[in-house]
Amino acid sequence: MNAAFALWIGSMMAVTPLSTPSVDRSGADDPDAVLGVWLTELGDAHVEIFRCDEQYCGRIVWQSEPDPEVDRVGFIVLEGFTYDAEDEEWKDGKIIRPANGKARDAKLELEDAETLKIKVSAGFRGRTLEWTRVPDGSS
Repeated sequence: MNAAFALWIGSMMAVTPLSTPSVDRSGADDPDAVLGVWLTELGDAHVEIFRCDEQYCGRIVWQSEPDPEVDRVGFIVLEGFTYDAEDEEWKDGKIIRPANGKARDAKLELEDAETLKIKVSAGFRGRTLEWTRVPDGSS
């Protein structure tokens, strides 16, 4: 093996982690870390997550293209979530589809301080939505 090549390989191994990077769950140990305004996966709405008694709920506070016949601003799309410190997630809640009012079981999990994963259960099927935190003052 060429000495220069061996030296290069050795230097790469010194700076390249051999394990997969861990998920930055910034603030996941703080039940209120989920509070704030989030841009939905489709980018068509902002949802404000707030405390509703001892639980967490979310309502639409902005729409990209409001329907003139149905104003969805103020519509509750998340309800009944409670924080589970052991699992570092908000569970036992529902996500409600504004178009038809159907509710599905869901869990919320912070991937990092700016990314919220919403795991939606629908019978044997499930789906994960990804919302992005909206900077303060952008709603």
